[in-house]
Amino acid sequence: MKKLKKAFTIVELVIVIAVIAILAAVLIPTFTSIIRKANEASDTALAKNMNTVLSTAEAGGDAPADMEEVTYLMEQNGFKLENLNPTADGNVFVWNKATNRITYINRDKEVVYSGDNLASGSAFTASGDYWLTVKTAGDIEAWSGLSYYFADKQIADDTAGLTFSTPSSVDTGTYTYQGTITYTFTEEAEVSVYGHVNALTVDAPKATVNNYSSVDTVTIQKVGANSYHEYGYAKTLVVEATAVNANIVIEKTGMVDKVDTSAAPDSSKFTNNGYVYRRDGEPDTDTTTYVYEITTAKELASFRDKVNGGQTFAGLKVALKADVDISGKVWVPIAYDSRENYGKEGYLYFAGTFDGENHTVNGLSNQGFQPTVLRVDTYGTGSGVPEENNYLYGLFGILQDATVKNLNMTNVNIATEEILLDSVGAIAGFASGSVTIENCTASGSIEGQDAVAGIIGRIYTYEKDVQVLIKDCTNNINIVTTGEKAAGILAFASVKSGGTLAGGYFVIENCVNNGNIKSTNYAGGIAVAEDSGSVRGKNFKVSGCENTGNIEAPANVGQILALGGGSSTAQWVIENCTGTGTLSAATVRWDATGTLVQA
Repeated sequence: MKKLKKAFTIVELVIVIAVIAILAAVLIPTFTSIIRKANEASDTALAKNMNTVLSTAEAGGDAPADMEEVTYLMEQNGFKLENLNPTADGNVFVWNKATNRITYINRDKEVVYSGDNLASGSAFTASGDYWLTVKTAGDIEAWSGLSYYFADKQIADDTAGLTFSTPSSVDTGTYTYQGTITYTFTEEAEVSVYGHVNALTVDAPKATVNNYSSVDTVTIQKVGANSYHEYGYAKTLVVEATAVNANIVIEKTGMVDKVDTSAAPDSSKFTNNGYVYRRDGEPDTDTTTYVYEITTAKELASFRDKVNGGQTFAGLKVALKADVDISGKVWVPIAYDSRENYGKEGYLYFAGTFDGENHTVNGLSNQGFQPTVLRVDTYGTGSGVPEENNYLYGLFGILQDATVKNLNMTNVNIATEEILLDSVGAIAGFASGSVTIENCTASGSIEGQDAVAGIIGRIYTYEKDVQVLIKDCTNNINIVTTGEKAAGILAFASVKSGGTLAGGYFVIENCVNNGNIKSTNYAGGIAVAEDSGSVRGKNFKVSGCENTGNIEAPANVGQILALGGGSSTAQWVIENCTGTGTLSAATVRWDATGTLVQA
């Protein structure tokens, strides 16, 4: 009979388990500590490298102005840091806006590494100079006393509200904060608010508050004698009876639709150096003389943010007073929205007059543009374009009953990459209504999916008695579509019929295209027009235009015009136009007079 081996007794098993537990208690923290130290060493090296990037940009005169530019600059230099998060759990990177350097702090609020020469191991003193990227309100609670950049939709959608008893600035980034930001700190200090905010309440008797954001409602309960400064756009600003000795200033770039000072105490002051549509029910700014002036890239972005906050600028003039360089900046279009939202509440568009005064905007690019946080253009899906990846793009996103004139666009660089672009142009992606684009030029390169042009991608005239005029514009951009409809000046025009000859014409005159045009279908030196047998595609006139660019597509190409959706030229009027570019051997071609030369 086989002899059985002796097994462990219960006592022996208990002893073994106890020994294992003791070893685990000793070794696991050791291993954890080793791993944490390794992570912190890696994070420290990363922080040093990021500071090298910051100092290099600073030396080149291109230091970032805000957290969005910091994250973009890091991305451009190979650091794929969505939110500047360290690998060591609970630790954070903070950016000092005043010194343009990053400091690395551990979860015990001790300095691990500092670009500001703070001693390693010393206690970190929080202040509003330091910016932290946050995803939730809990991140703010854990790291109070700093300033905060919203890096996730989760915190933006939180309607609970944020109350700051310390001087903390806020930047909502590309998101709109749905709650109320309230300041209640009592010390004498200055804070700023950037981005898009539902509501802002100031109950801080010694504060100086600078608002650069677009906000629905601002309520001043208490504010310091150094005042509330409006640099952004507020739909409503209310000064309450408790605002003793408050000084409210609408700065030169500030805009407010409605100011209510009816309950304000006599000791409060109100100064309008900008634009106020109504104050206590009465006009406060002379719109016949008011001009919104732009002299820097930051001011151009601030103007953009106002439009994207809902200010249409209808009836107002915007003037570009200097050349502006936006190269290396993340550019969200002015009036960025979806065409499918036309006519709906909250639809974003620019409706004023933008006069470039013959100045230049240099370096427009969609590089770094993150459209997933914005509304989606679902048009063009019939040609197989996934609607979640289909976006319009240009300096302006949407024009409606607007004028853009005397503007030069240089070094334009727009590419599809992983984002499919529908309705793309250096000046604007899309327009509707009575629109004038005059004396504008563009150079660089553009690639998109559908309706891509050097000047403007697509125009729809939804009403029949409107006047669309594009004149004295020159395109030097080479245009490529991976889908269809490409042109030097306008990639797609759809014109409502039934208007009179004077009021219903869609006119392009004295425009020149020098760029090469390439598409999979419908490519015109000047424009592509629609005639699909519907009520659109009528009353279209082109005069005095010239094309020197080569036009390439398998079908439907034209020296001046190409016709989308049909083959009839009955609705075209082409006068005094010339075309010297090469037309590809397309199945359907039109010459410079609009005559069908091959079908």
